[in-house]
Amino acid sequence: MSITNGIHHLGLSVSNLDGAVEFFTQALGFTLTGRNHDYPAAFVKDQQIVLTLWATEPESVQFDRKKNEGLHHFALNIANHQELESLYARLLDWPDASIEKPITAMSPNSNTRHFFVRIPGGPRVEFISISGE
Repeated sequence: MSITNGIHHLGLSVSNLDGAVEFFTQALGFTLTGRNHDYPAAFVKDQQIVLTLWATEPESVQFDRKKNEGLHHFALNIANHQELESLYARLLDWPDASIEKPITAMSPNSNTRHFFVRIPGGPRVEFISISGE
């Protein structure tokens, strides 16, 4: 049995702190639970996940999965395919966000659907729906 029990929180470095906060709170419905202006950082959460969003320096280097160690992306579960499609449509024109991969099956003959977005400030987020209901 594992000594760990899930993720307590996940920290992301972002080049656009306000844009990332707006993305998580406005597009995804996370709650802003606090800010540390000296750090600078913001803290957002949904029902299970807490994210710490740190502002990077203006000259930061963008992550390259083939050249850097670190977080490539993280995935958020969406309740069903209909909600996944609704979210996809909402994010198509979201300011400073870009869809990197449209909704597709995870693998041939899979009922699991997903898509990738680069959020404001840089990190990649994958959205997944396992249930077609």
